[in-house]
Amino acid sequence: MMTPFPGTVDFGRWEKEQAADPMMVGAIPITRYWMIPTEVRPKMFTPHPTMSSGEIRMRTQKVWDRFYSWPAIWETVRLHSHSAR
Repeated sequence: MMTPFPGTVDFGRWEKEQAADPMMVGAIPITRYWMIPTEVRPKMFTPHPTMSSGEIRMRTQKVWDRFYSWPAIWETVRLHSHSAR
């Protein structure tokens, strides 16, 4: 589910926008989805128009693997250590 993180300015704004007519699951507003028991929590999945969920998962994993590879991590450390001087 793509919602702002609780405790952020964006979350507060989003929650205020939803306050007029909040979507509820039982007695819990959807803005507090982490409080909704897992077994009744709505599934917020919308199929992608051209990619299967397997392809999305595979592509996402490739990006994470590249971003968090040891060479990429050390490059980030090197760049930050030079900018801190």
